[in-house]
Amino acid sequence: MSDLHQPPHHAHRIRSDDPDEATSLVVSYDGHHSRVVHGTGRYGFEAAVLAGRQVRVGWARTALGHTVGGSVRDACVQMSIDTGNRYAFGRRQMEVTPGRLTFISPGSGFTRRSKAGFMFAMDVDGAALAAEVRARRWDATSEWARYPEVLDPPGQQKRALGSAIADLVSALDGQR
Repeated sequence: MSDLHQPPHHAHRIRSDDPDEATSLVVSYDGHHSRVVHGTGRYGFEAAVLAGRQVRVGWARTALGHTVGGSVRDACVQMSIDTGNRYAFGRRQMEVTPGRLTFISPGSGFTRRSKAGFMFAMDVDGAALAAEVRARRWDATSEWARYPEVLDPPGQQKRALGSAIADLVSALDGQR
């Protein structure tokens, strides 16, 4: 999904070397959360965000590893571009390798330990996504899975998803 490797120039940018400042800057996007940095030196937090009415896409990079704890308000997909992540959902632990997607249902709490590196995330309004799924699948329920899912679509589907996200990013450019 090479379309996800760089945020577009028109995205809202956030930069900070102070982990507390970085946390307070992203609260409006990600809600209240905690952040613990691992290692010493320049944190090098950089984020870029595009937001629409029912969807938000974002890119983040750090120069040091960190652990983030919080919960998601909306349905969320996270993907580490160049390093893996370790998630904890209560007592359930998951290792996610680069390029694989982690789906987190609305309202789910998690802890994510990440190495220094680059991530992509997309949040979609949970009610809108549930309505779309119900409209496309007659057997779908409106309840979200209790546990997160790690997704590793085959090459053709991964390319199609990357293309769809690129189209979404272009559409969000028109909403500025």
